[in-house]
Amino acid sequence: MKPNFWLFTTAHEFLQVESEKKQGAGLDCGFHSTKERVAMKRMMLIGLVAGALLATGAWAETAQQERMKSCNADAGKQQLSGDARKSFMKSCLSGGATPGSKATAQQQRMKDCNAEASGKQMKGDARKAFMKSCLSGKSN
Repeated sequence: MKPNFWLFTTAHEFLQVESEKKQGAGLDCGFHSTKERVAMKRMMLIGLVAGALLATGAWAETAQQERMKSCNADAGKQQLSGDARKSFMKSCLSGGATPGSKATAQQQRMKDCNAEASGKQMKGDARKAFMKSCLSGKSN
């Protein structure tokens, strides 16, 4: 027995009732079975998750992992072991300069300015102002 179309106020309501009947009877789509829909949803979900992981770089090595590899290789080259290796790894992983690496230009400038300020026995605001001008490259 088909429902009377005229009992519904709009065609949309009629189509919604018909759709609900089909879903309840498992007849949502004429040519896809329920198992196929579930499989399709799983594949789409797997694809979305994989895409999200690739887009966020979750599979890429982090900077910490790269640093760990580098520090480990340096410790191996120097043939460090025991406490010496442990202290080397600690300083290397915290970002300290390794014994074999050169200081960058900025680090060298900081070291020179700091030594000069210490030589002049500067403290407090005077030292802060001197360091600012020294590090910016202005002569004082």
